[in-house]
Amino acid sequence: MSQKNNNQAGASDSEKADASKKRKIFSKPVLLLFLFLGLAAIGYLVWHFLPKEEKTNEEGRYYHTVEETLTAKNPLLQLLEGSETGIDFQNDIVETMANNHSTNINIYNGGGVTVADVNNDKLPDIYFVCSNGQNRLYLNEGNFKFKDITLSAGLASEEGFETSVAAIDINNDGFLDFYVCRAGPFEGDERRNKLYINGPP
Repeated sequence: MSQKNNNQAGASDSEKADASKKRKIFSKPVLLLFLFLGLAAIGYLVWHFLPKEEKTNEEGRYYHTVEETLTAKNPLLQLLEGSETGIDFQNDIVETMANNHSTNINIYNGGGVTVADVNNDKLPDIYFVCSNGQNRLYLNEGNFKFKDITLSAGLASEEGFETSVAAIDINNDGFLDFYVCRAGPFEGDERRNKLYINGPP
């Protein structure tokens, strides 16, 4: 009986020794080495992916540099200034106590635009919808020149929060009409959509 207990005690001591050897594999120097390698890897990733240079603006705030925009020698599309085309429309976002981001989640969506030949001269005209001001209709005079005919066409439509416009010949008379959509934190007539019927002069 005592011999059996001695054998069990000897086996237990042997198991403890083996376990101690296994634990020594992950000794403090090895753990420190893994920690150092991990920190080095993180540092490399941060250095590699973050911008290398930072500059300050006029207010002294830091901002990241941006790659220089590449410009084609012979671009397919060219930007024309408003002074060349006659189109000076702007959709300025104006917040008020009644109409702001808290009361109208669509305030920063802007207005809409439609391209339609309103006088059937085979030239596409442009109608811009302003969400906070006067809409604009520009008559195409050819050669990329446009004339503002908003007031004479009766399409200023400054009331309410207007979001989009569609062109359709609703009465099938051969002239495109305009359907203007409105939304926002308003009630009654200020939120009703508008249908403008176009016709021969």
